[in-house]
Amino acid sequence: MSLADGHKSEVEVYTTSVVIRLEERVIRTQLIILPYAKGNRTLLGMDFLQKAGIVLNLKHRNWFFSDSPHRTYDFVKEAIIQEVQSRPNLEENTCLLRDDEGKCLTLDQKNELGTLLKKVRNCV
Repeated sequence: MSLADGHKSEVEVYTTSVVIRLEERVIRTQLIILPYAKGNRTLLGMDFLQKAGIVLNLKHRNWFFSDSPHRTYDFVKEAIIQEVQSRPNLEENTCLLRDDEGKCLTLDQKNELGTLLKKVRNCV
């Protein structure tokens, strides 16, 4: 893995595929989870910008989608984070699927996810 400072190292990571909604667009992307990192925010890199077709205009402090250069979006100085629903305290989380989760998964997928959650719990 290469970090933003150019440092390269080999570490065990987890990956997942997520959907990100941005200005009425839907972009499916892969995220890398560092099991040892705690309290970090999500960092989207060059791979995401390229896949989404996002062009950064640093001089004017805005960005746009490459297929719609006439519609620009200003950079924000501070993100407004709004909790939609309360989340369990991760320190108290038992790292198991709740009853309402995993309904669309097969039994094998549920078992695989359960195994992964147990691994993550052991890393925390």
